[in-house]
Amino acid sequence: MSNHNTINQRNTSMDALRIIAILMVILLHIVALNISSAEKKLEFTTNYWVSSFISAFCRTCVPLFIMISGRYLLNREETPKEFYTKRVQKIIGPLLFWTLVYTIYSQYLLYQEIGNIDLKIAVTNILSGQPFYHMWFLYMILGLYLITPLFNPIFRYATNLQLWVLCIILFIAGLSFRTYFYVHPVEFNPFKWGDSLLYLGYFLVGYVLKAHKVRYSTLMLLLVFVICSLCVALFPYIALTQYPISMVWIRDNTAPLIVIASLSLYQLFNQSNVQNFTILKYSPLVLGIYLIHAGILDIWYRFVLGTTISSEENYWMYISIAFPLITALSLFLIQGFSKIPLLRKVI
Repeated sequence: MSNHNTINQRNTSMDALRIIAILMVILLHIVALNISSAEKKLEFTTNYWVSSFISAFCRTCVPLFIMISGRYLLNREETPKEFYTKRVQKIIGPLLFWTLVYTIYSQYLLYQEIGNIDLKIAVTNILSGQPFYHMWFLYMILGLYLITPLFNPIFRYATNLQLWVLCIILFIAGLSFRTYFYVHPVEFNPFKWGDSLLYLGYFLVGYVLKAHKVRYSTLMLLLVFVICSLCVALFPYIALTQYPISMVWIRDNTAPLIVIASLSLYQLFNQSNVQNFTILKYSPLVLGIYLIHAGILDIWYRFVLGTTISSEENYWMYISIAFPLITALSLFLIQGFSKIPLLRKVI
């Protein structure tokens, strides 16, 4: 989710893709609870299918963010010291600030539930890179940043074909490791840095496609994205009711269908020239929107109208209200943050 490219270097098509990705994230989180609840009960209602299709078409959001980051961060003419000074320190502020915010919020919720706080839980969540459910991404991306300088020597010697082969190897390795750890869970994954290794394929291919000269049919790229997304929406039902297919191979960010859909959508914008849309000016605020939206959504769901409106008969109303509301509130608050020098450093 790199926002570090300067104005002169901005690629407005990538700005547009970044905005689409954050909208996907918000939609994905809005419908996630309905999906997990329905699949546990094996209740495949109309609302489940609505959620499943929305979720499937939004599953590429994290891969898109990682590919955009790789596009701008790999093969830079910087020493490791310069890279860590300029890049890594920019993510440390947001990571520390929002870790503190969500730790306090989580402890408040725990106090409301059991009448006590538990600092051991707070420390464990922080050390495992998940002080709140969405914060794993920031810890994971920090892991990618830390190993980025190790990649740069590769670009001096590798041919384009060799880079593509390396991308394929990394994608296969990511899916293989994800599958293994799904079957044999690790008790402790410090700061989600282990997850960083699973996303190296996306990180590298985002850079490799940057220089890809071959253009593909827009219709073909869209069809590939749509077909893959439709399969992701339908296959969980098959896996849960007919054939015991692991969800890792269907819905995980490393799953083949997600990889293909993500590459298709990324390449669509990579070869396009999106300009003159007012909404593009909000691209630098995407990281902040990502960080704050989960808290707003959780407050909305717990304390406002979520539980009532997300009921069976009002589910469409829940989505149609929650999505624009959470998006607008997140944007409004982060715009406010951006105008305050001290708070600007944490978004």
